[in-house]
Amino acid sequence: MTKSNFKLAMRSLRSTKWRSFLTMLGVVIGVMSVVTIVSLGEGVRQQLTRQIKQSGPNLITIRPGRLVERDNKGQISQIHYIGLLNNGSLSEDDLRIVEKTPDLELVVPLGLINGIATNGNIKADSLLLIGTNDQFPTSINQKILYGSFFTAADANAPAAVIGDNVSKTLFRQVGPIGQPFDVRGQEVIVRGSLAPFDNSPLTPGVDYNNAILMPYDFAKTLGNGQIQLFQIMVRPKKGADLNKTISNLTGQLASAHGGNQDFTILSANDNQAIASKTMTVLTSLIGGIAAISLLVGGIGIMNIMLVAVSERTHEIGVRKSVGATNRQILDQFLVEAVAISLVGGILGIIGSLIANYFLRLWTSLEPAISPGIMLAALVMSLAVGVFFGVTPAVKAARKDPIESLRRG
Repeated sequence: MTKSNFKLAMRSLRSTKWRSFLTMLGVVIGVMSVVTIVSLGEGVRQQLTRQIKQSGPNLITIRPGRLVERDNKGQISQIHYIGLLNNGSLSEDDLRIVEKTPDLELVVPLGLINGIATNGNIKADSLLLIGTNDQFPTSINQKILYGSFFTAADANAPAAVIGDNVSKTLFRQVGPIGQPFDVRGQEVIVRGSLAPFDNSPLTPGVDYNNAILMPYDFAKTLGNGQIQLFQIMVRPKKGADLNKTISNLTGQLASAHGGNQDFTILSANDNQAIASKTMTVLTSLIGGIAAISLLVGGIGIMNIMLVAVSERTHEIGVRKSVGATNRQILDQFLVEAVAISLVGGILGIIGSLIANYFLRLWTSLEPAISPGIMLAALVMSLAVGVFFGVTPAVKAARKDPIESLRRG
């Protein structure tokens, strides 16, 4: 494929601007969609890594249900994705067993109660009402932006610490310390406000930016003794072996459950592996659907190139009559197909950069596009051009010069 063939291809594209643009539109949309989706997945993966690093490498979480399967080396081999959406609950007995486990620096329960938070005429039914203890901010190394967190002495106090979005949703102001609101007919006073969490709508797990945190015992009282204990966070003491701690917790809870391991204990690395695999599956699924437009774009390229071969029969005949070989004709039309897909790929990448900019500007999503992703997209668009351009190019190369001149 020579430089002259590329010049001929670009000249042909310029001579039929609108037809060329509409032909490459499928490639543009396909590349733009795939790059945007992959960069979104990578952005969420990076956010999760930052969250885990913030909480620390030795934070252990205990959740209800069997969420994963492990291989002989203890590594996660399979994830039960339906289980991740499970609304099951741990029991109060489970919490007491965990609290009695030796070599633990902290034990933090997280329980949900049903209810709607109201502030005068403002109702916020999308907020999470969570009961926890005074060690919550320590467990995840989160700062209190305004006010302070409740203490162990406030176990039954009508106090709350709110997430960053709650201030905007429920109070329409920043740091509403000392402000009252109602939950299930009980007045609760805002004690503090948490710094924003590095979350996105695609991040699995609880979004604490939309949470109202209350003392565990008080929350249970609000729920008439009913609370859905959906997670227990544990951190071993300094110097304690993390794997041994997990093994002790597993053995004691399994014994209390009659030998059934209907719960899951996850280390920080396990949580990262689950989140990473989940995002990979979602990205692959959605990216695969988006890539269909690339297939449609490729079919469009083949179709328009077949039309071009028919329209330029006389040109082919003239070139062959003055000595052009079949290979030169094939290269000419193949380069033209590749040029369409290459330009479409470049425009798609530019479009994805613009889309990522507006996603960062208007949402809490943080797409992470890299040179590797852009290079892969270009290679993919080139492959589409080659694959779908071969058939028209071969058809052009095989045309009989005499017959071509006669038809022209």
